[in-house]
Order: sequence, then C-alpha cells, then structure tokens
Amino acid sequence: MAKIENRPTESSSTESQPLQHKLAAILYADVEGYSRLTGVDEAGTHRTLSSYLDLFSETIKAHRGEVKHYAGDAVLADFTTVSDALNCAVAFQNATRQKNETVAEDKRIQFRIGLNLGEVIVDRGEVYGNGVNVAARLETLAEPGGICISGAAHDAIGNKLPLIYDYLGEHQVKNIDKPVRAYRINLTGAPAPMPKTVLATPAPKRSPLPYALALMVVALGIALYALQRGPPAPARAGLHRLAVLPFTNLSADPENEYFADGITEEMISQLSKIRGLEVIARTSIMTYKGKDKKIDEIGRELRVGTVLEGSVRKAENQIRIAAQLIDVENQAHLWSQEYNRELKGVFAVQSDIAKSVAEALKVKLAPAERQQIEKKKTDNPEAHELYLKGLYHWNKQLA
Repeated sequence: MAKIENRPTESSSTESQPLQHKLAAILYADVEGYSRLTGVDEAGTHRTLSSYLDLFSETIKAHRGEVKHYAGDAVLADFTTVSDALNCAVAFQNATRQKNETVAEDKRIQFRIGLNLGEVIVDRGEVYGNGVNVAARLETLAEPGGICISGAAHDAIGNKLPLIYDYLGEHQVKNIDKPVRAYRINLTGAPAPMPKTVLATPAPKRSPLPYALALMVVALGIALYALQRGPPAPARAGLHRLAVLPFTNLSADPENEYFADGITEEMISQLSKIRGLEVIARTSIMTYKGKDKKIDEIGRELRVGTVLEGSVRKAENQIRIAAQLIDVENQAHLWSQEYNRELKGVFAVQSDIAKSVAEALKVKLAPAERQQIEKKKTDNPEAHELYLKGLYHWNKQLA
C-alpha cells in the first residue's frame, strides 16, 4: 500500500510565520465505486489498489510532480506546470486502461481525475485552498477512467498537447463562489485530420438563386415543425442510476449532524454493494447538503433516475430514521418507510433500507450481496458513534 501521510501535530505549527502561497497545477484522483469493490472482495481490492497507487506515485514522480496526500483511495499531487500534470494524468489513465483489459468489468479499479490551475496555501508539506477544492470537485465530474480539467487549466495549456477537449459547460460547485468551467479530456482517439485540397475540373457555373430559394423553403418547414413539436425531451437516466441525498438532521441537538452525515455515507456504501445499482459517489451528492433544490433539478445535474432522501432524529439511545425513494422524472414515491429503533438497531435499519430499495427497483440480490448488506460492523454502539464522529471531522477537513 502506498504510504498514508499523517497530518503533523500542533507542536510543529509555525504560527509566527506568514502562510506560503504558490500557483500550482493540482491533480486530485479517486477510485470510482471503491466501497462496492471492497464490499465484494476487501482483501483483493486492497492489494490491487496498492499496486495502482504505486504506479500512480511513479507516474507523478516521472512527470516532475509531488504527491501531497493520500486518503484511502484518493491521491492529491501538485505540479509546476499544467503540461506536466496533464501528461501525467493521461499516461496513468492509459496505463490503467491496459491493466484493466484482462480484468472482469465488475472488478476493475478505475480512477477519476480532476485537474486545476490555481493558487494554493502550503503548510507543513501539504496544500490547501480553493485551488485544491476545485480539483476535487472536478474529479466528481469525470467519468471512470477519465480526466476533467478546469477552464483555468484549459486556458493555460492552449494547444501545447495533441489532445481533444470536450467542453462540459459551467458548474456551480460546493464552497466555490463562481461557477467553474469544465472540460473533459477525450482519450478515445486523435483529432480528425483536415481534408486535403482536391484539384478538379471546375463544373459549369449555374445560378445559385434556385438552390438558395429551395434551402430557405426547407429551413422554414423544419422551423415550423420544431415549433409545433416543442423542445425535445431530454434522455431519461435509468432508474437503477441512484443518488443518496444528504440525510437531514432533525435532532434537537445540532451537534448530531455527524450522525446524519454518517447515515448518508453508510447508505451509499450499502447500496454500492448491490451490483444492479449505479450509485453516485459521496463527493458529488454532498454538494447538495443544505441546499433547497428540486428533485428534478438534482436528477438532471447528476444524471440519475432515482433519488433516496431521508431524515434522522437522535435522542440519547433512540433514533428515528425516515427514508423515501423517488422517481426523478415524475416525482412519484417508489417506496417510503419510517423506523423507530434503539441506537444499537441502526445497522438493521440500514440493511432494511438497502433491501427495500433493491426490491422497489426490481433488482434481485445475490446471496453474497445480501450477506454483505446484512453484515454488522460492530456490536458496540458507542464505538460506531465514535467512528461516525471521526469520519465527520475528517470529511470537514477535506471539504
């Protein structure tokens, strides 16, 4: 396994010195569906991930970059130039694509990479700030095995590299004031060559007027037909492509926010174990936390067909969890349920929600998937709470 860099203790802080700023090309990468992969084969996935992280480290170093942080399956690195960062990203994705050719599709480890050019804060060997945050948000827009770069990185690179850039529009991302321009790197092939000039005997000259009139009539007919039909309906995402929205904390104590976020993350993990579902990653859905957006808007932005949302109320050792599964297209409730349990029954609630979602979407669970879903992480509620608190504060640090 690649080395996990621990954060320095407070005693190493240099509060008396001004913070160091620098302009850097930031690369942020994460594994698509890592929770599902570990749920199916934890030890095997860990070994495979280790080899990929070693390859990533070597590729970053070969392109004059530096790894700044590892966090489980995520990698953060910085480069002096966008060219080095993008060459590194392309080389790594091409290498992983070759490695995956002999691996079953449901067992492939595929990284998504976000790349940004921006100013960062350097503190005790790590980098922070909006420059890093934008790269992390762009990673969520990338396809598995793909690369997504910011407008700033695109402008800086210009036409220096023989790559195809597909414009994805502007995206409003969490904790960033202005929308971010995003571009996808097309890794499927080179740009089409320009057509060669062909010398030929000129055709007899004819009056262009009849052709122009004919084109005007055709264009008018198409316009009238389009007005009658109205705008084309957007393609619908499949019901099996699912987003788990952040569960709302309804507890009297706002400090219980950690518990609601923990339930959200664990439901994503549970549902990701079901092979018949495509579950959106946590980094994408947490941008909607605290935002009052309509389900159809969220569905369009995340390109999902269904949404699971809910609420959590915790008081001492009692919990109340409400959850509902919604069809994005018509806002219909496909399933809903409320659970009133003791705190120690939280795992049973999560298992029941996952199985109910699968049933509502007509996804048949394999015996191994059902076993994974019903498996309890611990019999100690206090240990589970401490874990959720630690996870909450860790995620706040990365946000």
